[in-house]
Amino acid sequence: MVEEEDYDATRFLSKLAQDSFFEDLEKKFLAERYITYDRAAYPLLYDQIEARGWNALLQRPVRDTFPGEIAREFYANAHFAEAKEAAWVRGVEVRFTPDAINEFYNIEWPVGQKDETDDLFRRGEIEDENIAQMKGFLSVNNMDTYELLRQSQLKREAKAWAVVMCSHLAPTSFNTTYSDKRVPLLYALTKGLKFNLGKVIHARLRSTIDHTSTKQKSFIFPYLIFGLCKNAGVDFGVMQEVCKLGTPIGNHSICATLGLTYQNYAPRPNPPAGNYAPRPNPPAGRVQRVPREFERRLDALERKFMIHHEYTPKI
Repeated sequence: MVEEEDYDATRFLSKLAQDSFFEDLEKKFLAERYITYDRAAYPLLYDQIEARGWNALLQRPVRDTFPGEIAREFYANAHFAEAKEAAWVRGVEVRFTPDAINEFYNIEWPVGQKDETDDLFRRGEIEDENIAQMKGFLSVNNMDTYELLRQSQLKREAKAWAVVMCSHLAPTSFNTTYSDKRVPLLYALTKGLKFNLGKVIHARLRSTIDHTSTKQKSFIFPYLIFGLCKNAGVDFGVMQEVCKLGTPIGNHSICATLGLTYQNYAPRPNPPAGNYAPRPNPPAGRVQRVPREFERRLDALERKFMIHHEYTPKI
């Protein structure tokens, strides 16, 4: 039987935390993505981000790498820590309170300022008629549970905010459907409601910490964790696992989501009727041959048909 003291006390709170660290080595990082597209691509979104004071989301850090093992140690220790807003990382207490998160992103949220989304973020108190204003067909069934909202059901502005939400505010690799936990946030973004971003990120981070040893498939906010650890004075040493930020949200990705062309940001023209444009008639006296690839496929289909009907045994 392994003794409780048989663990690296310089990196982990307990043997359980160390075991959790090694068990989760296969988990991937869902790293943050920063916005780098031109202001002309969608000025309304750009201006609203600046008005909220979220300029950090528009600026790619000078250093785009982070030590993966530090983020993994953070999650392993935070899961078994008694404190809900602090984690022990290599002998240093790293606080991830809403205020600490806002400070990392240089976001000001004065004490006592009203959060206009307090009711929206409480499950069961979401006003359905307000959510419906997003042109989403979100409905409530007899079980009082919210169904998924699809990206195709959103207006253009909501689609743009959904890109920001799924890449940096509430990270997820499934950005075509939105659950009841993300719909209130998306609604708040589209309606311009003021809310504490640090509180939102803290809630997502806390949820991931609580599910570290269960079915959580990836670790979110690794760069934020790296920054909080750095600000707290954690000694990283030599990085063994060097990870990079996610691909930035650039012109092509944001315009593709909004249905715009990258060149002039105008709505994409409708495709011509039919799959192919009509071909001109061949010159008189000239034989129009069928492409060899097409002939080969026809022969293969014919052989498959003959084999099936002539050699299939009767049962």
